[in-house]
Amino acid sequence: MTRSIIRQLVPEELPGSLVSLWEEHGRQNREPDQDKLSTVLRDVINNHTGDRLFLIFDALDECPDNEVHERDLLFQVLKGLIDEHGEKIHLLATSRYEENIRCHLEESLEIDLEDRMNNDVEAFVRDALDHGKLSRWKKEKGVNDQILAKLLDTKEPRRFRWADLQIKRLEKCKKRDQITESLETIPKTLEETYQRILHDIPEDEKEDARSILTWLSFSLEPLRLETVAAVVGFPHPEDVVGTCTTYLVTVSPSNGTIKLAHFSVKEFLVVSESIHWYQLTKNGGHMDIANRALDDLLDKTEVLTQGAVHDLPLLKYAAAHWSGHFSELTDSDAKFRDLEKKIHRLFEERIVYLNWRRVARGNFRLSSWDRGNAAVEPPIYLACEMGMQGVVERLLSLGAHPCAAFDNAYYGIENTFIAAARNGHLTIVQQLLGNVEISAKTACDIAGDIHLDKVPHEEVEGLLNSLLSTKVLCDKTANGCVLLNENFVKAILNGVSGHRLMCLLLDRQDKLVVPVTESVLYTALWNNDGGETMRVLLDRRRKDIQITEDLMESVTAVSSYNPDISELILQHWGATVPLNQDIIWKFWRYAPAKVMELLLQTRGHEIQITEELVAAAAANGDHAVFRLLWERVSGIEITSETWQRIVWSSNGLEWMEMVLAKCPQRYFLENEIILKMARSSYGLPLMRMLLDKREAGLVVFDVSEATMIAAASNEDCPQQMMELVINNADSEIPVNEKILSSAIGNVRAAESALEYLLELEQNLPITEEVLVSAAAATAVPFYQRQRVLKFIFNKFPDAPMTDRVFKAAGHMSGVLLSLWLKRGRHVQDYQVIGRLLEQSIVSLQKLTKLFDEGLVEMDDNLVDAVGTQNALIMALQGYDAMEKLLGLRRNDITVTEEVVLRALDGVCVDGQAFKIMMDRLGSAVPVTEKILEKAFLKDQSRLLDLLLKEGRDWNLQQVWDAIWRNHGYFLRDIVRGANALLNYGEFDVSQTLVEFLPRHEEDGFSNKDLDELVNLCAGRDISAPAIEMISVISFKWGDAKTIRVFIDRLVSAVPMTKQVWYALWLNDGFSFKQKVIISNILLEYGEFDVSQILLEFLPLKEENEGFSGEEIDELVNLCVGQDISAPATEMLIEILFGRGNANSIMKFVKRKPTFQLTDGLIQHAERNERAYKKVLMPFLYSKRAADQNIKVAAAKTEAEED
Repeated sequence: MTRSIIRQLVPEELPGSLVSLWEEHGRQNREPDQDKLSTVLRDVINNHTGDRLFLIFDALDECPDNEVHERDLLFQVLKGLIDEHGEKIHLLATSRYEENIRCHLEESLEIDLEDRMNNDVEAFVRDALDHGKLSRWKKEKGVNDQILAKLLDTKEPRRFRWADLQIKRLEKCKKRDQITESLETIPKTLEETYQRILHDIPEDEKEDARSILTWLSFSLEPLRLETVAAVVGFPHPEDVVGTCTTYLVTVSPSNGTIKLAHFSVKEFLVVSESIHWYQLTKNGGHMDIANRALDDLLDKTEVLTQGAVHDLPLLKYAAAHWSGHFSELTDSDAKFRDLEKKIHRLFEERIVYLNWRRVARGNFRLSSWDRGNAAVEPPIYLACEMGMQGVVERLLSLGAHPCAAFDNAYYGIENTFIAAARNGHLTIVQQLLGNVEISAKTACDIAGDIHLDKVPHEEVEGLLNSLLSTKVLCDKTANGCVLLNENFVKAILNGVSGHRLMCLLLDRQDKLVVPVTESVLYTALWNNDGGETMRVLLDRRRKDIQITEDLMESVTAVSSYNPDISELILQHWGATVPLNQDIIWKFWRYAPAKVMELLLQTRGHEIQITEELVAAAAANGDHAVFRLLWERVSGIEITSETWQRIVWSSNGLEWMEMVLAKCPQRYFLENEIILKMARSSYGLPLMRMLLDKREAGLVVFDVSEATMIAAASNEDCPQQMMELVINNADSEIPVNEKILSSAIGNVRAAESALEYLLELEQNLPITEEVLVSAAAATAVPFYQRQRVLKFIFNKFPDAPMTDRVFKAAGHMSGVLLSLWLKRGRHVQDYQVIGRLLEQSIVSLQKLTKLFDEGLVEMDDNLVDAVGTQNALIMALQGYDAMEKLLGLRRNDITVTEEVVLRALDGVCVDGQAFKIMMDRLGSAVPVTEKILEKAFLKDQSRLLDLLLKEGRDWNLQQVWDAIWRNHGYFLRDIVRGANALLNYGEFDVSQTLVEFLPRHEEDGFSNKDLDELVNLCAGRDISAPAIEMISVISFKWGDAKTIRVFIDRLVSAVPMTKQVWYALWLNDGFSFKQKVIISNILLEYGEFDVSQILLEFLPLKEENEGFSGEEIDELVNLCVGQDISAPATEMLIEILFGRGNANSIMKFVKRKPTFQLTDGLIQHAERNERAYKKVLMPFLYSKRAADQNIKVAAAKTEAEED
């Protein structure tokens, strides 16, 4: 609400507080709190120029009175406005009578609208009788009076909604006795009306109606009609309205969304405890929607494509909002546990989870093993981000890594700790900490993202206690205190809650030493909290703060958007802070005027004003800084650089007046300055002022042809600037080629400049040189060049368009020719066209576009100019041109294979043009395999359609073999040709691939080649040898992303052979970790014993670089679900217990229930430096004890049986 008021009241020149708010929060995408928004609103109201402000709030009762206290916040804002701006601000609010609204506004003037509403309802009813559907009963005596009496003579207060529903009910009556009966049974209240409408719904439709009303009452976004129809399984969406009737629902014709017909419908339906079938509770409604949404997501167990999801509107809603509905529930509901089980499945079933994230993020390239933007979030990361504590606990128990990371597109790479902390889920942070050994980095990650406004104070205190209890963050000092890790302190100073977190640390100063180093101070400077952290440090640790030169450099850098820090430092240390010339220059360049005033007060006597400082002040965004500095200037010669900054400033006029006031009489301004002024967006008032001073003898400068050339290039006011120059020139300035060329090159205002020059001189010298400059003006945007040339040709149709002009246009020559011909066609134009074609300045393809634009036509002049063969090629582009050419020169046309092949190279051949040529010339038109092959290679689909559908009876297999054997130099040609030909019938490409791929493997295959190859094979009947070869090549040459696409497209068709697996593991194009992940995915679609792979490649990995924790974790994921050989298992266990983290070891043990834990393995784990012993060892001892108990029980059972 506060934002809305600010947006509507803020003037064009934004107040400083709003700019500062954006600087502080916008760059970091953070939401400002209500206090800061209120500060901005206060400034906006105070700066409003009018005497009064009127704010109108309609329907306060529709502002939700909910758990997040939206209505209370609204009243808090309103009360603040009234208290602070009572004389200036006037509020008008409308509302139904509600007790908490009346209490908040009881001191305000109250106007009861009830009586006036009665009159409005009466007018509404009479209008419906006079002009609506009921007007047809006018001729029936007494009907209108009968209706008026019944609708208006009521004891209840009149309500628009009630009256509207009764009118709709009466409009359905076809007989007078039906009207009488309807009036006699008219419901007395709105509630009774709704009860009757719902009672009339057929019994077999009530369940559907309840579902529809539930979704419309509790949906978290407007629902499309198709989405609601999918909820109840209606194949025809319009039946949704038929079931619930227009009394209860309405569909927007503009966007197709459906909603409850009136807010009173929801008020009637939603109750605290339901009794009737149609009554809904908030908890029950959200429970029903969450259940249905999860069912829809869990039902999709195959990888979804974008096309498939397009037809599943309910799935899109489910993916986006199931969690929102879940968050509205409490765990006291009996159905809550069943819902939790579904959520667990959503996070645990790989394909289901992948589909959900693809749909939710609208990115169907997401993968479970990719990195960066193409990666799907690890389930535990997302659960931490969402605050799903139960899901996190379950995923941890299943072996999920507590530090799983994700490359967030906005925030960068984040781990689970950051995701949880940033969203205020500190309980989950504590949960994760219980499963890892806390490192300094982990602690810093957490501290850098704590948001105090999102979490209770006691949770923050508890988390800080947990973090500060670790040895990695603290060092003992000589006096027994604990010195805190400097990096942790810097992380605590986060941009959201830094100053308050610092206070929590400083509250522990009796036992904890918080370092206030230069590095810590540097962090405080840059955390965009308006200097709050620096104030805290100043108040509580002033004696430890040392202001160095390096720190002052940073102070100057932040002073433009965080001036409070500069003020704070200058107020307390102004007399002693180090100031060198560089620091002083940066202050003048970046600091606002209030900072500079403070600097001058404290150290002004040390600052020597130089020309460099003047230039810096002229570039400062706060224009008051220049005035402040100039007051102190004395005896400085202003250089060209400073003049140029003045000329290009919006305050240039004021500044130049100030500067010239201190310059001697007849001060000479260099020509370079005047030229810059003539080009400047702000130069016009400056030029007028200087011309006045020149006439008065105060300044001296030249106004010459060069000035006119510069003025012609002025992008904002070329006409006015050139007029000033012409009227004040030292001598007459004729319009010449240079001035014209400058005007033509004007990026934004070329036409305006040319118009003025045309006013000066009707016969402008549009020479070949001018036209060349216009055609070759590459600095001018393409569309602007077109407009300029069009202007020239319209004004000067006889402009000398030579071959040189067309050549200068380069790739734009065709456009230039088109513009030139639009001035009117002449016989000599064809001669020009012929020459341009002969010199290859324009191509046949560009010339054929002239047919489409109607600028040339196929006639004798054109044929003579370009030649019969070229004319034939041009005619093949369109039916009309071919028909005219055949009419003109049928007997002169010779159609050879070579001509057709040239046409396929040069133009897009039209199938109908080719057909009419075949019809008229018969067998004289060659239709050969070469032509067909060329049509394929050039992707000439229109001709292919003709040749393959209406031409001779082709043997597609034979055609294909000829094409790929003759032209299959590149894989992309093979794939494109095959895909094109397969549109016209089936043939086998297997043999092609078996022969082609080995022949070209020596040069390797790009990822693009492999993508095209899988697109060709997916869904087609390819022989087993060909599929295996393609799989081997893809796994050998592809990167991880390409292989992912391959597996997604071919799924179970990927052969599980030794050759395929070894191709994957011998590929050095991606990491060991990715190989393991891809192996795991492959095993979802087929069976293969990976034991030999492990035995061969694990020792190589160990020997070369060893294993990271993540790599071992993925190896565990691969092996726990497979039956691998004893030697391979033994090797993995050796690696796992020696170098795996606690989480990986525990996952392996949990997922391999028959695994026997020995004393040797426990000792091995004890020596493992990576494992977090505090968590791991109790688990292993517990496991061993359980194994021993099982053995004892088994022995006892065996003894009893004996």
